[in-house]
Amino acid sequence: MGPSRLPDEPLTGAHKALVAGTQRLYEQALFHVLNSVSKRIESTQPDAASARLVLAGGCALNSVANGTISAATAFQEVFVPPAPGDAGGAVGAAYLTAVELDPKCRPQPMRSPYLGPSSSGDELESLLQRQALALHAGAIRCSRPHPKDLYPLVAQALADGAVVGWFQGRAEWGARALGNRSLLAEPRRADMRRTLSAKIKLRETFRPFAPSVLASQAHEWFEIAGEVPYRSSVVSVLPCCRARIPAVVHADGTFRLPACKR
Repeated sequence: MGPSRLPDEPLTGAHKALVAGTQRLYEQALFHVLNSVSKRIESTQPDAASARLVLAGGCALNSVANGTISAATAFQEVFVPPAPGDAGGAVGAAYLTAVELDPKCRPQPMRSPYLGPSSSGDELESLLQRQALALHAGAIRCSRPHPKDLYPLVAQALADGAVVGWFQGRAEWGARALGNRSLLAEPRRADMRRTLSAKIKLRETFRPFAPSVLASQAHEWFEIAGEVPYRSSVVSVLPCCRARIPAVVHADGTFRLPACKR
């Protein structure tokens, strides 16, 4: 495969071909396994809900492949938890142990990804002050606008091209930002992807950013049949909408769908 690419070296055609080929081979293997499982279920449990799939493991973070499962297999309802990798294995182990200790135990399904810690306004202000002092920036002034004033203020900042750090409630559990610990930016600005990639996220410009949308309006923007929670899948943006939100649309017209807010 040649020498490893250094962080400051440009992406070449060989790098892109390697990534594309690896992705294609992974999808072929995934669909082979899923189709084999589907056929086995149909032959042994004809009454089972064989069109439903729960996907776990680190590979379940491959949102590109997840978005094509329903088209390539018989599984039409795909659920990927917010932390499908090693972190999520801890929950599975806890459920299994609970049932083994008490066969009558029926663990409840996880209904929210917001399982992490939360912080008060006083704690946040204290943290900001300490960070400012550590950077020799002196004391900083923190304001706490009322929500009715905060939302228009943030909306205007986004429209002006600012990037807003949004912090509310309990932290998300898993690798995806889902609105409680997120960077907010204007998706209508074509230059915003490069700004976020180069100055804040410090990653390649081809990496996706996810828009946030009301669940009731998702069908007006994207080609989806149902809800796609936890930014687990890449789906297509309707052709009529692609030019309106260039910062979140890939070259192939797809984007990574987040948990749609109700």
